[in-house]
Parts: sequence; structure tokens; C-alpha cells
Amino acid sequence: HNIDGGVFANNPALLGLVEASHSLKIPYDKIKILSLGTGSSAFNEKRNHSFSILYWLNPLNFKLYDLFSSAQSIHTDNLLKFLERGIGAGHSSRFHYKRIQHTFPYGKEIKMDSSSADDLRDLENLGQHLFRNHVKNILDIPHYTL
Repeated sequence: HNIDGGVFANNPALLGLVEASHSLKIPYDKIKILSLGTGSSAFNEKRNHSFSILYWLNPLNFKLYDLFSSAQSIHTDNLLKFLERGIGAGHSSRFHYKRIQHTFPYGKEIKMDSSSADDLRDLENLGQHLFRNHVKNILDIPHYTL
């Protein structure tokens, strides 16, 4: 009963689209989604060791969870980009969707439970950098009134 959303919705933007359109009855052309990622790692496994079950399920490295959560988030992002434009090429946007996500170099990730001063400073700097790089795109999203 105490399962975090990251177990099944590591990127909850699609759930937001469904809730806005179905539960809140907001027309698609009035929906704007700004999806802010918490950072991902470039999943890269070299074939220089055994990919045994023990490798994937080792509680000290969580490779299997990293693989599944990364795949789920990327799939949701791709699906929303597809749904935004509709089936076929050349369609105008049905709703507006923007994803902002930083990809950490492999092995340079900041642990989710880290509270070190250096990591917190790095995260703050990263957030400022992402904002500066994306603020124009965010502000260019049309504003609607419901």
C-alpha cells in the first residue's frame, strides 16, 4: 500500500494529461504540460562482465530498477510527443508539451537520497543552468484561460 509513484510512473506527465482531459474535462487544446525531470543517467552497460541474474539483482547497485525506470520515463516522453502532434505528419499540436530533463554522464549521477552540501550545491547550479537554457521555450508556450 505504500508504493511511491516512481515504481510505475517515473514520469507522471501522461497521467496528468489523462486526468486533465478525462477527470477535469479540459479540452486538449487548452492543456499545457511542463514536465520537469529529476535527472536521468545515461544507462550504459559494457559487455565486459557477466550479465547474470546476480549482476542485475545486486542490492548494492540496483541496475535492474535503473533500467526499468529509465525506460518507463523515456517511453512516456516519446508517447506524449507523439500524442501532442497526432497520428501522421504535419498536424498542429493538440496540446502543448515540454520536457526538461538533465542527463548525467554515466557514473556521475547524484543519488536521490544525498544531502551532502556539495551535491545540493551542484543540484542548485544545475537547476539554474536548466532554467537559463529553457526559459524562452517555457515562456513561449501560449497562455490560455479556462
